Amino acid sequence: METVAPASSLASAADSARGDTRLRGRRLLLARAVVFAAIGLTLALYLVALPGLIPQLATPCANIVSQCAVTPQQIAPLARLGLTPHDLAVITAIISVGCVALVVVVAAVLIWRRSDDWMALFLALTLILMPANFTALLVGLPPSLDGLRALASNASLFSWFLLYGLFPSGRFEPRWLWLVIVAMSLALLPSPAPDDGTAPAVLVALPEVVGVLGLAFLLGSQIYRYRRISNPEQRQQSKWGFYGLVLTIIANQVLWQPAIWIPALQRPDSLYSLLALPDSALMIVIMAVSFSVAILRYRLYDIDLLVNRTLVYGSLSVILALVYLVGVVGSQSVVARLTHANGAEQSPVSVVLTTLVIAALFQPLRRRLQTFIDLRFYRRKYNAARTLASFADALRDDVNLRDLSDHLVSAVDETMRPAHVSLWLRERAERPAHQDQSTLSSSALR
Repeated sequence: METVAPASSLASAADSARGDTRLRGRRLLLARAVVFAAIGLTLALYLVALPGLIPQLATPCANIVSQCAVTPQQIAPLARLGLTPHDLAVITAIISVGCVALVVVVAAVLIWRRSDDWMALFLALTLILMPANFTALLVGLPPSLDGLRALASNASLFSWFLLYGLFPSGRFEPRWLWLVIVAMSLALLPSPAPDDGTAPAVLVALPEVVGVLGLAFLLGSQIYRYRRISNPEQRQQSKWGFYGLVLTIIANQVLWQPAIWIPALQRPDSLYSLLALPDSALMIVIMAVSFSVAILRYRLYDIDLLVNRTLVYGSLSVILALVYLVGVVGSQSVVARLTHANGAEQSPVSVVLTTLVIAALFQPLRRRLQTFIDLRFYRRKYNAARTLASFADALRDDVNLRDLSDHLVSAVDETMRPAHVSLWLRERAERPAHQDQSTLSSSALR
């Protein structure tokens, strides 16, 4: 025996799950005042830093990005490329200012479209704070304002912790998650341990441990929220946020893993470390786009197609890169053994052959990867599409009404998964037999 909940109970449960983040009246005015004041102070800090930015970046130092743009050991390799420290400082400043312009535009769109949504206002503030921690813009501040620089940098990280704890419903799930964010924020404060090496190793490593555990809790809370609490729209929002985070981590690791495994990139005169700023700019772009789409609820369901294409073409790129590497290196090794020549010389024939192999493998491998990913991650959608295609073929080839009825019932059962499905055929006396009317009735979906 099935029972139906009252409509009022269902409505209240839906409102609770929706987690409406819109404000009205005094609360809205207060939220706007706080956010606009914080945005104004942050942008004013950026403007103050601009005059001294290029001179500070052009002065070589040991700690690049956070204090300058180039180390003394990188000056000579940079000169071989026809660049001076001043040129690099100008490029760094342009990228930093470009990041600020991007977040300002995105924040303006968020405020314009959803000015009564405090989550949208908070995301706008979080984006405005990002350049304080992910670009070299505040390097240009005078030494007397170093405290404000540290405050803005820590505020940027804290706002992201808080955003991940509240997103997308605007509530902590589970409720004790705010304790994790407080612990992570305390870990950002200067360590009380002395810097002379006499502090216990546990005390020195404690902030990093708290940070790693806190990130794990935040990700776990998003999974818990997605599986147990969120409604379908919030699940799509979570997908956008999680997609942006994962894509940022992957892009970051793809960029910096070569520096870990290739010793030449770790040398003091290597220019590879100069990619730190473009990497940070890419992180800002990805996070700004993904979270803005989620908050604005703009084409939320496109994320499924985007994730599918990312899995397919990401896997395809990795496989083809490995094929190219194995093909070129392997052929060079074989040629070196057969001819007793130096294997360091790269044969153009092997490069051409490997490129032709990759071109021949591209489409077949892409189709196989697409099928595998659909079967593995989109099984229900894949089965539904295949069932509908089979039913369409049956409609073209079969003229027997009983067989068509069986096909129709089977297709509905496999694609929609109802609890019960039945088909009634009603024939009216005033109409010819070929104009029979068919009525399909199914109970509520499981």
